Amino acid sequence: MMSSPSFSFTIPAIRHQAKSFRNDREEHLRLIRALERDFPSKSPNELSEKVAAKLAEEGNPVTPRGVRNWLRETSTPHWRSVIGLLRIMSSDSVDHVLKRGPRK
Repeated sequence: MMSSPSFSFTIPAIRHQAKSFRNDREEHLRLIRALERDFPSKSPNELSEKVAAKLAEEGNPVTPRGVRNWLRETSTPHWRSVIGLLRIMSSDSVDHVLKRGPRK
């Protein structure tokens, strides 16, 4: 008879996961705020169209639907898209995303 695997979850491990999730969400929100600053728009749909078009110009095709999903926080951008976003953002926005603060 095989024994079932035992899993032990410790409180520190759960706290670490919760902290990691908060940090991921904070990073995602910083990216969204930077996009909103660099691509002023009247609506999230307009913003997603502008960002997708600019990324496509730079050779990183992303659909407006994909960008809308980033804005709604239902998905995160692929690392290649993040690199593309950093390339099209202003230097102040890049500093904001990377959490370094604005340039002096």
